Amino acid sequence: MAENQYGFPTEVLSLPSQGLLYPEDSPLRSGTIDVKYMTAKEEDILTSTNLIAQGKVIERLLESVIVTPNVKLDDLLVGDKNAVMIPYSGYRYRLVHLVDRFLSFKRRIKSKVFS
Repeated sequence: MAENQYGFPTEVLSLPSQGLLYPEDSPLRSGTIDVKYMTAKEEDILTSTNLIAQGKVIERLLESVIVTPNVKLDDLLVGDKNAVMIPYSGYRYRLVHLVDRFLSFKRRIKSKVFS
């Protein structure tokens, strides 16, 4: 976890492009990007049925977690976007697994109560 000027925990990720393909004046030219850790807001994005139906979950998640100033999602190369998503993909899997376990537990309790 990096000490930062944002007031919330962030992580500095290295970009696969190493920043070589970005213009000289781009903040991405450094080859790194600052991203924040997921909060309840990002969990809501991941589970939003509207965003899922529209196919915009990944886009909204990235817009929410990228905190490097003056970086727009459209500025990122595809490979760099994928690299930013890697830390969050495991988190999403754990979240889905926990929800599944909770629902399974709830069904077992319900069946015992009503049987």
